[in-house]
Amino acid sequence: YPNPANDHICITGQYDEIAIFDLSGKEMVRQNYQPQINVQELPEGIYMVKIMQNDGQNDVMKLAIDR
Repeated sequence: YPNPANDHICITGQYDEIAIFDLSGKEMVRQNYQPQINVQELPEGIYMVKIMQNDGQNDVMKLAIDR
C-alpha cells in the first residue's frame, strides 16, 4: 500500500528481496527487503512487484505509479 502510489510503497511481512519490473519485463528496482520502498524515481505507469523469500516462495502483484 498505497496503490496507486506516488513516492513510496509499504510492504509488510517476512521477505528477503523485492524487485519491481515494468510491463516489458525490464527490472527497474531490486533491493533487500525493507518495509518502505522509495518509488519516486519510477515514471508514472503500471509495474509488477515481485516479493521473494529464501524458501523459494514468490508473490507478484501489480503496482500503479500515479503522480
